[in-house]
Amino acid sequence: MASGLARKYEINADMGEGFGRWKMGPDEELMPYIDAANIACGYHAGDPSIMLKTVRLCKKHGVKAGAHPGLQDMFGFGRRKIEIDPKDMYAMVLYQVGALKAILNSEGVELSHIKPHGELFFYMQRDETIMRAVLEACATFGDNIPVYASQNATQEAMCKELGIPFQGEVYVDIDYSPEGKLIPVAQSKVATPELCYERALSASLKDEGKDNSGGIFSFGFEGKPFSICVHSDHPTVLQNVTGVRKAVDEANKQRFPDAAYSCFYTIEVDYGVFDGEAGGSTKLEIWVTDIQGVESRVGEIWDVESYERAGKVKAIAKKRGISERASSTPMDKFEGEDWETARRELEGRQEEKAHQEEAADQEDRTHQQDKAHQEEKKAQQEENRVLRGGREARQEKKALREEKKAQREVKKAQREVKKAVVEKNKAFQEKQKAADDLQTRKQKKIKAHPEKKARKEKRGIRENEKALQKKKKIFRDKQKALRESINALYDKKKTRQSMSTERLRSG
Repeated sequence: MASGLARKYEINADMGEGFGRWKMGPDEELMPYIDAANIACGYHAGDPSIMLKTVRLCKKHGVKAGAHPGLQDMFGFGRRKIEIDPKDMYAMVLYQVGALKAILNSEGVELSHIKPHGELFFYMQRDETIMRAVLEACATFGDNIPVYASQNATQEAMCKELGIPFQGEVYVDIDYSPEGKLIPVAQSKVATPELCYERALSASLKDEGKDNSGGIFSFGFEGKPFSICVHSDHPTVLQNVTGVRKAVDEANKQRFPDAAYSCFYTIEVDYGVFDGEAGGSTKLEIWVTDIQGVESRVGEIWDVESYERAGKVKAIAKKRGISERASSTPMDKFEGEDWETARRELEGRQEEKAHQEEAADQEDRTHQQDKAHQEEKKAQQEENRVLRGGREARQEKKALREEKKAQREVKKAQREVKKAVVEKNKAFQEKQKAADDLQTRKQKKIKAHPEKKARKEKRGIRENEKALQKKKKIFRDKQKALRESINALYDKKKTRQSMSTERLRSG
């Protein structure tokens, strides 16, 4: 039997569907609830670092690791229709699954299964040439690697033809059509945790589902175990998977009561530790075996390099009737242990290790954040310096423009003053000429009437002199006001020049 096939009702979920710093679903929180993970391979989502991290999560939680190839459409999350040549499709599936297989090999984890993602799955159902291209690519990874899909007679027959195990699955968080066909996520209604529980229980115990119009249809599993898919990108996925886990456990107790796992230990003891000598080590491994006789190592503890820990292992061995053996002898398997106790013991150590790793990761993240903050601060300072330099340059240009404007105003004022002086001189000359003409006429009158004319002439001269003195005084006052105006303009220019020089020095 293929190792990736379900031997009882199981839960699978799409994992690693992020990219860089962007994360899609709560992968680590989902791991304790699922049996198999479909790991995105870099086309619709995922990148090398995320793929490696997800494989390590599967290894840590004892979850089967499968490939989840999709269309090369990260922007559309692999859910948009794209026309692809079958030869290219074959190469694309090889490329994606092969990349994940290399990462699995590096971590000592087996490739459990292959499950096409999103539009690639629907493309296979619409076009049998695409279906064959995908399945032929899957067949290159071995005849014991099942391909997951909803019940489909055509695909199941083609898998049999190519020698590939077919693993049926059910979806409980998206809808089915009246024909029993899957409806894409975008066209399905949002499923509640209660609905997911009811759908999972109905599929497991009754082999029935309800379509989007309320009708009942049969899945056709006829009592065979299958896997239930939960989409990790749904907002209520943690609540959904809790309900599905409850339904699956209830159904497994009724349908597959003998499929519960039994546990056994293997203990390897180095006598050097018990004798208190330097060196030596103790290893405790925990294994499980299911009703099919398939054995899986679910964990090991190597943190036993002290006399105290070795004594505890020795006491455990003695309590279970295990004789001490040298590390060079083959390990013995001891059955009949309480799996729950063993699991809790192992999970406790794993949780402690996870906390330590999380603390180290948190410290590293804090360091990276501090470093990023410093770099951001430095970049901000540089940006401020550039902005400040630009602002100072703009201020300098503005000051120069103001200085030139002030110079133009001073020149204009000088021209106006000169013009006013010329006009006043001209007016004064005209008045002087008029006075001279008046004097000439008076002299002529005096000659005609000497005495009378002489008196009038003297009186006129006195009046003219008096008026002239008054006009001269007015003219002197105006000249004084003009000089004061010119001095004020020069003071204003000098003030502006000093302010501009001060700004340049401060910059």
